[in-house]
Formats: sequence, C-alpha cells, structure tokens
Amino acid sequence: MADPKEQSAQTLTLPDGRTLAYSVYGSPTPSLHIFYFHSYPASRVEGALFQDAALDLGIQLICPDRPGMGSSTFLPDRSLLDWSQDVLALADHLSIAQFGCIGVSGGGPYTIACYHKIPRSRLTAAAVLAGIWPTTLGTQGMPMESRLMLFLAPWVPGLVAAGLDYGIGKAARDTEHPEAYAAAVNKSIESRAGVDRDVWRENKNGIKDIVLESMREALKDGSTGAAHDARVYGSDWGFSLSDVKVEEKSLLIWHGKQDHNVPLTMAEKAVALLPGSQFRSFPDDGHTSLIAGKPMEFLEEVKALLEG
Repeated sequence: MADPKEQSAQTLTLPDGRTLAYSVYGSPTPSLHIFYFHSYPASRVEGALFQDAALDLGIQLICPDRPGMGSSTFLPDRSLLDWSQDVLALADHLSIAQFGCIGVSGGGPYTIACYHKIPRSRLTAAAVLAGIWPTTLGTQGMPMESRLMLFLAPWVPGLVAAGLDYGIGKAARDTEHPEAYAAAVNKSIESRAGVDRDVWRENKNGIKDIVLESMREALKDGSTGAAHDARVYGSDWGFSLSDVKVEEKSLLIWHGKQDHNVPLTMAEKAVALLPGSQFRSFPDDGHTSLIAGKPMEFLEEVKALLEG
C-alpha cells in the first residue's frame, strides 16, 4: 500500500485553462494503463488502495481529482459528460493511446459516461465497483442523508456545501485536532452494514487511513466542489443507460449485496438497462468491504477485459 500522505500531485493545464491534478500508482513500466475515478467526497489519493495490486499486475493507475476537489480547478455548471474530455486530454498529455477506466462508488457515473462517450478505439474496457446509478432508478434503501443530498444538490448546491462543511469539511481542515475529524467520519460509518464497520475498524488494506486522507484532500479548499459532484449525480446525466452500447466483454460491474450506501436493487436495475455487461454480486460484502477487500481480484478481472 502506498502512503497516501506521500503521494504528490502532478498537474495538467487543460485547453480552457483549468488545472487537472492527478497522481500515478502501480507499475512504472506498465503493460496497461487504467484511469481510476475516485469515490465521493474523495480525491486522487484514494488510488493508493490499489497500489500494490496494480504494481503486481503490471498496471499503471492514473487517478485524477474531479473539478473542485483536491487540486483540480472548480468548474461550475459542469455536466457528467464533460468529464470525458478532461480524461482524453490527460490521456493525450501522457501519450496513452488505449486505456481502461474504473470507477469506485461515486466514480461509477463518470466511468459510464466515459464508456458511453469515448470511442472503443481509445477506451477499450471499463469497470464499476460499488457504483452509484441514476436516481431515477430509485433511492429506496439509501441512508436518509444521502437521499436528501441527491434531491437537494441539483437545486441548491450551496446548501449542500454548507451541510458538508458543517458535518465534516471544517473538521477535515482542522489540522490541529485530527481526532475530531476521524471521529466525525467514524460516526458516519456506524450507519453502514456490519461487514463495512468491521473492515473500517480493522483498517483492512489501509482503507481507513486512505479514506481519511483522501477526503481531507478533497475538502481542503471547501466543500463547493463536492457539493457540485452531488449535483451531477442527482441531475439528468445527459444520456440514458439504455442508450449505452455495451460491446462484448468490455463492461464489468461489481456490487455487494449488503451495500447500504447504494442498495443492490439500484445496481440490478442499472444492469438490466446495460445488456451485455458482466455483473457480479457478492453476498458477504457491503460497500466499503467490497472496495477494501478485493483490489487484486477486481484488477485481475479488469486486466482480463483489457487484454481480451
């Protein structure tokens, strides 16, 4: 596991003048390149969770901060599909002709958008791990605070930003009292499935250390960027899942049956609209446990898609 505190950001100036920050994990001499889209609220630091698996598999992970989080420039009124242009700009900057992409939790929508928008000649395969899906599929079973956030964010992102700041943002920026920040995050974990609480308390694969640092980095300049990420989730995505053309053995979806953050029913409805996708559900996993517990197995399956 890479130390998330030691991973410095690299930056790219995009055509519109914005800064796109990213970190690179895994193999320095890779056979495959994969763009990793972090969860919510999070940052490029989260890629450290997959460092060891990527290194062993000869994969390089490129992990960009989304606009307004970490060190990437905020972009008001951005759409979900806008992300694909930033990814292509970064791929061109790094001279990567073909690549895969994976999205974890809140990174899932951005993966599907890229899979829909970017030609298969560039983006050859994609995977979603414990991802969120369009709210039109139903949010029943989600924590009430998540449902409320997804409902409010498209209309009053400023209110959502204030709520995030009150709940965790200010604590994340209070470097003199890190215990208060950790306590706030720990409290939020208590509402999750027992298996998720166990993985968090155990700090399996460094998940607790990485998430705390990733969220701290995401919120270091305020919660506006994170609130607008929630706005994107809760808004019209700009396309329907049924519009996505799934090519054979090019889209993988994993989800835990005990996931309380994003209920399994939401993922199952999404999969039904994405015929041809490969779906695996895990009866003994929730949200955090699936993400923390199987980085090697997940990347092995993604690698098989990219090499297939």
